[in-house]
Amino acid sequence: MSGISPNLIKCIKIFLFITNKAENDSIYLETGLGQGISITDIYNNFKFKEIISIELDKQKIDKVKPKVKDKNNISIIHGDSAFKLKEIYNRNINILFLDAHGIYPGIAQDKISPLENEIKFITEDVSEDQLIIIDDFIKIKNSFLFKNKFDWRSHLKFSKFKQLIHGKGFQTLEIFYGNGNNSYYLLTKNKKFKITKKLFFINLIYRFLTIKFYIRYLKFWILAFIKKIIISLFSENFFLKIKKFIIKK
Repeated sequence: MSGISPNLIKCIKIFLFITNKAENDSIYLETGLGQGISITDIYNNFKFKEIISIELDKQKIDKVKPKVKDKNNISIIHGDSAFKLKEIYNRNINILFLDAHGIYPGIAQDKISPLENEIKFITEDVSEDQLIIIDDFIKIKNSFLFKNKFDWRSHLKFSKFKQLIHGKGFQTLEIFYGNGNNSYYLLTKNKKFKITKKLFFINLIYRFLTIKFYIRYLKFWILAFIKKIIISLFSENFFLKIKKFIIKK
């Protein structure tokens, strides 16, 4: 898991400025603690009143807690974010970072991707002073590449994601990682939120670098494309027979 990118940090600072919200009066909430890198980055770059992380995996919490024990404004909550969000959410939480999706050894398959339920809940009650950030967006956008039911990336189809936010008045922005392998998706109802020209051009360069992501998953894309062609020309039954024949070989 990587930390918060410098460009995303700039976006958050711009958003706070536009909404006239002081850092020491702001609350950051993330779903998905991971190794604690994100909350550490947020702590080091902002003077937030509160930093909250919700994590399903108790082992991860036990590893991170000693590292943040002296940071009084950091709270770590154990539980399924799809439900814990409903318990603690309020409009005073102005920065929401959704990253609980992942692979958890020993965790039930239906809990590895709470993102759909998180979005359903949050987008029903969000103000112009709140910024929603979704991590790993390039993988969601290309969900068709992932088929394994034990892989979180196969759980939320991009078409479903678009339905979840459609017609809710969100302004959206995709911010790319500097390494070209991932992206964030920003949602807000604040129409004044715009990034600087410099940040726009840097982000454009990083967008071109995502070719690395597509090269990496090219073989999956080609297989998915071939499957679509075969099914459209013949039938799904015909495709399954070919697949079975190839596996036997």
